[in-house]
Amino acid sequence: MRIEGAMLMSLACCTLLAVPLVARSDSRTTATPASDQEFLRMAAQSDMLHAHLGQMAEKQSTKRGVRDLGLEIRKNDSADYQQLSDLAAKTGETIPKSINDKGDKTIERLSRLRGASFDHAFISELIDSDKRTVAAFEQKAQDAENPDVKTYASNALPSLKLHLNEAQDWVKYGGDKK
Repeated sequence: MRIEGAMLMSLACCTLLAVPLVARSDSRTTATPASDQEFLRMAAQSDMLHAHLGQMAEKQSTKRGVRDLGLEIRKNDSADYQQLSDLAAKTGETIPKSINDKGDKTIERLSRLRGASFDHAFISELIDSDKRTVAAFEQKAQDAENPDVKTYASNALPSLKLHLNEAQDWVKYGGDKK
């Protein structure tokens, strides 16, 4: 009887000691992979930069179409950044809260321009940036390891593609959609 009790006690101790190991291994499988974390940081930088550039377009453009596009981009990318912040909080990740040096240089360059010069530089920047951003979001919508990141990327794609198409239309039609 005493041996059975000792064996039962040993089994109970081993089981209790194993619980933290199982819990630890489960938390590692739900962690956001490094590639998904990098994507979240890139998306945050893109949202912040585009929201700022959109605000600049509202003030510095002389064309109503560019000002309207700037307003749309500012609103959409600000809302997207909020969704991204919520996702980051849910996944326990940290996203940037300020624009990086590359974005600052873009802002600085465009801040010196007005009117048609601004319009062309703004639209060109949007097209170049949105092509890269759309490609990154398409990739993450397909192969993100974290399902929440995959859903976020999929849901954000339509507005990103719309902004890219609108900027390309502006170039194609000289600012006057036909």
